[in-house]
Amino acid sequence: MNSWEQNRGQKGSRQEGSEPRKVRIQGSLTEEFKRLAVANAKLTMHLASKSRMHDSALLRTVLFPKTQPVAEAMSSAGLDFNTRQKLGELAGIPPHLIIWRAAITAALTLEQGTTTDKEVLTQHVAAIISPDLLTNRVHCCRATSAFQPNTTKVTLSVSAELTTTLESLIRILVASGGDLKLGAPPRSTYERELAKILIEIGQWQPEV
Repeated sequence: MNSWEQNRGQKGSRQEGSEPRKVRIQGSLTEEFKRLAVANAKLTMHLASKSRMHDSALLRTVLFPKTQPVAEAMSSAGLDFNTRQKLGELAGIPPHLIIWRAAITAALTLEQGTTTDKEVLTQHVAAIISPDLLTNRVHCCRATSAFQPNTTKVTLSVSAELTTTLESLIRILVASGGDLKLGAPPRSTYERELAKILIEIGQWQPEV
C-alpha cells in the first residue's frame, strides 16, 4: 500500500483514463464457452451425485404427514426459536438442539413404540441437563417440507455416543407411521433440470 504513489506512471501500470489492456483468446470464444459450460455441468452432476451418497451415509431421513405430532412439534420449535431469538432469548443455543429436544419430547407422548425405546429416550432427557451436553453430539436435526405435498422430511444425524438414542427415536417414529428412507436421496430439481439439458445436447453420461 505504501508503494502506490511510487508506482504511478511506471511501465506496466495502467494510467488513469487509459483503455484496459486487451487479452486475446485463441479460437472461437463461443466454442470455448460451450466447452466450459459442458465441463462445468458435468462436474456439477458428479459432485451432486457424490453429495447425495454422502447424505445417505451420514444422515437418517424419515418422511411424515405434516400433521404427525413429532413433525408438528419440530416445525413449531423451529418457528418458536426464530421468534425468541429476535427477542434476544436462547442466546448461544443452536436451533437444531431446540428442535432435537422437541422431537424427543413429542416422541415420548406417542402411543406407538416399545417400552424399551421410550425408556432410552426418558433416560436421555434426564441426562441432558444443559444444551451444552449436546453441542458436539447432535449434528443435524431438521424438519422441512418434502417434495411430496403435505409431507415433512425429518433429517437427523448424531455422534456415536447418541447412536442408541437415535435408533430408539427412529423406531418410535417408524412405528407411528414414519417412512424411513434408505439409500441415496433422489436428485434435486436443479440436478434433474441440468441432466435434461445435457441429454438434449447429447452430452449426458450417467455415472455407474
